[in-house]
Amino acid sequence: MADLLPWMAVVGAGLVAAVVVHELGHALAAILLGGHVAAVGLGSPRRARHVRGPAGTAWFLGPRAATGVTTWLQPPPRGWSPGRWAAVVGAGPAVNVLAGAACLLGPAEWRVLGALQLLHGVSNLLPAGRGPHGAPSDGTQLLALWRGAPAEAAACRSAPPAELAAHARAFRAMGCPALSARLWLLAARAFDDDGRAASAARARARAGALAAPV
Repeated sequence: MADLLPWMAVVGAGLVAAVVVHELGHALAAILLGGHVAAVGLGSPRRARHVRGPAGTAWFLGPRAATGVTTWLQPPPRGWSPGRWAAVVGAGPAVNVLAGAACLLGPAEWRVLGALQLLHGVSNLLPAGRGPHGAPSDGTQLLALWRGAPAEAAACRSAPPAELAAHARAFRAMGCPALSARLWLLAARAFDDDGRAASAARARARAGALAAPV
């Protein structure tokens, strides 16, 4: 058992490093493209404890911290094109892959770290829907952008309007008014989309009932 402890420490450190490198990739890409890191935290922002850090970034710890780290980005006032959104989204996995490839060139301990970096990067590229923290995976966002989803909505694709509204209230309380306003706008759009979808479903149901044989 004692022989395994150093390797367990390496794996634990590697998992933390993979997450940190991943989120730094998103953040650096956003800053280089004129954006701002509005908030970084563990778990859901709702009912979260928070502090204000450098450059006005809110750092929060949610009640469900085990669900993972999220970085909440604010685009510049003019927004980002779909291509720039894709660059920001893809930067996290890309940095993981680059760091992993570099680590694989080192000794055994570094190769373990490299494998964890590669695993984290590749797994985030899978279009696996929404994670336990409520945010879609990077792969889901990239797929939505490729299919023509509005750039500003890709990060909140498939999120219920009520959840977006709850996040907007939470970030308003943290002192992130621009991020809160953007989430309120996305919640309103999602509510309108849900309403149109429900109306279309009711229309299809009525048409089906009228066409059904007696």
